[in-house]
Amino acid sequence: MVQLEEVEDAELDRAQPGPVGDDYDSDDFVDTDSELSDSDIVSSGPPSESFTDRLLALRDILPPRYRRSLSSTLTSTLSLTRTGAWWGGKGLWVLTTGAIMLSVPFAVCVVEEQQIVEQEREVKAQEGAREVLVPGVAGGSGSGVGGAL
Repeated sequence: MVQLEEVEDAELDRAQPGPVGDDYDSDDFVDTDSELSDSDIVSSGPPSESFTDRLLALRDILPPRYRRSLSSTLTSTLSLTRTGAWWGGKGLWVLTTGAIMLSVPFAVCVVEEQQIVEQEREVKAQEGAREVLVPGVAGGSGSGVGGAL
């Protein structure tokens, strides 16, 4: 069987040296023999925590009932947002492809129509120029130079 025996540390029981007297004020005492410097104290501060660690530690502030309701609210909001984004993307795809499939042929038809109108104007302009240069050729009514013979 094992017996436990308490061992007294003589170092702890020994009186520590220090200022003694009536004029000693404990508030003015500064330990200049300390081996620790201010930089050692600062560097041995609390362990570095990430933002998420601190945020997760805040969950203990809320009671479990409120945590459950907050969690369910956030979950449903996230689910609705995700579903809305999915349907919105599909709708945007349908609208975009529909607009492209309808507008491109329409634009091609409009351009062709403009070309035909422009060609008709050119033909009318050429006929007008011929009539000015040679009167009666364009008319063909016989009242011109060829009709007098």
